[in-house]
Amino acid sequence: MSEILLAEEFVYTVNNVDTTVHLMLTAAGISLRDGKGAHSYRLKYIHLTDVIGAKVHYGAKDSVYLLIHYFPLIKNRFNGKVQRCKKQVILCANQHETTGGNVKQCIKWKKAISRLINGYEEKPDGTQKTKKRTFLAFVNPKGGKGIAKKMWLNTVKPMLDVAEITSEVVYTEYSGHARDYVQDCKDIYKYSAIMTVSGDGIIFEVYNGLMKRDDFTEAIKIPLAIIPGGSGNGLCAAILHQSGVPLTLMDAVYVAIRGSSTPLDMVRVEQGENVMWSFLSIAWGFLSAVDIESEKMRWMGEARFTVEAVKKTGIFPR
Repeated sequence: MSEILLAEEFVYTVNNVDTTVHLMLTAAGISLRDGKGAHSYRLKYIHLTDVIGAKVHYGAKDSVYLLIHYFPLIKNRFNGKVQRCKKQVILCANQHETTGGNVKQCIKWKKAISRLINGYEEKPDGTQKTKKRTFLAFVNPKGGKGIAKKMWLNTVKPMLDVAEITSEVVYTEYSGHARDYVQDCKDIYKYSAIMTVSGDGIIFEVYNGLMKRDDFTEAIKIPLAIIPGGSGNGLCAAILHQSGVPLTLMDAVYVAIRGSSTPLDMVRVEQGENVMWSFLSIAWGFLSAVDIESEKMRWMGEARFTVEAVKKTGIFPR
């Protein structure tokens, strides 16, 4: 059994009834139990691997709440697929006589959960603080069906905020924008990861921009967090498949926040003096023509490749 790191009482609402619960935190998870001792029973258990963060919320009449945000794997009863779903537990702190005491209780729990998730580092005075992460995010507003910006604002950014990950966003304005940005960025090492909310095109730009730097041997080690926001999301699909989850936005953001990094093989392609780096595949002839010529049909999403392929089949000489 895992060592109990924290154990205190909170008020938890079940079926519109306020219940005093015993909240316990271990390195493995968070347990909510009704009652104490031999007569207690578990109301809920949250695996810590599913948690992305916790927040302190201040309500009406000096009430203080601890919000725990987690994304468990749940099987869809209609299609049978397993995917992560957004959940939260809301706990009211009222065991102290003063509001200040309840606030301190919630902050203590928030910090403890954050340190278990993100790790910690030693301060000069010997105390510990939660490790901070900063993501550089490239969002392609015109990628795929043109919804990448909405995905960023409505889902990705809020999840990063809950996970206490600072983000700096760059909306790409032209072809090669992401490549130029990372190639010339002077403080690239302040970022814990580079995130792309796009298809495979922006990922290609980021990798090639990193490889054009004078310090490419170190810069290329910066992890990439891939969010599917384009017509073709091959690399993201491969990553999520390896993680055992489907290609969904929420699953991708969860993996970006809680997943670990892994090395990726790349291929050097030379065309005269032009050098490019490929991470997924290399194509020429028919496949390249389909990709390039279908650009004008981006509004169709990934279906544009099929439509253009059918058109090309009747045009190309046998």
